[in-house]
Amino acid sequence: GAPGVRGQRPLDLDEPFAGTSTAAWADGEAGVVAPEAAGVGPYSAEQVAAAYRRVREAVIAARLDRRVVRDHDLEAFFGLFAPDLRESMRVLFDGRNDGEAALVATRVDKGARLAEAEPKVRGEMVAEVGPEGELAVRTDYTFAYAFAPDRPESVRGPSDVVAWSRFQVRYSLRTGGPGVEGLWADSSAGTLHSIGCSSAKRGYLAPAFTEPSLPVDLDFDLNAPSSPADGCPD
Repeated sequence: GAPGVRGQRPLDLDEPFAGTSTAAWADGEAGVVAPEAAGVGPYSAEQVAAAYRRVREAVIAARLDRRVVRDHDLEAFFGLFAPDLRESMRVLFDGRNDGEAALVATRVDKGARLAEAEPKVRGEMVAEVGPEGELAVRTDYTFAYAFAPDRPESVRGPSDVVAWSRFQVRYSLRTGGPGVEGLWADSSAGTLHSIGCSSAKRGYLAPAFTEPSLPVDLDFDLNAPSSPADGCPD
């Protein structure tokens, strides 16, 4: 592993999460788990189970699919949503709204390189009846992404190479005309932790070692309130 500074665990680049609070979280898709489906309002357990499957697919595509996260290839992701939303998503990702787009899907800055290790994931989803009577699913997931540093000898510890993001997204399944029918992402909020700030301001994810001004001993606390770009100046 790379040498650590005094008081810091040396970093094992093959196990970048070792020694962090995230180490015990599930790997990748295994962390995106739907609860057992039960009926909610007028919707049967079967309808809820189908909604969970579609939402799980969307969460995985938005935050874990390397075509999206690493390659910025969004077409398959757009295809998961209702046609009318698909069109507005294409506009959102046209390069002029990258900060807002980051709430919808995670894209790693082209200057940063993801490690081979699967991201760590923890969170939950829950079905409910939405404000217009639609079947909705609220999701709250935290993802920890490990990055491969260009200069391992300069890495001070896990918080330099692991970036955390937490997203709370409300999805709904709507019925209606051909443009409306299908999956919608209705609202989203996100927080970031231990990140490259200039990348985050542009709507992209990068690790803290790209801007090593953050304290070395940062670890992620799921319960702590955090600003949209934690530790970054406004």
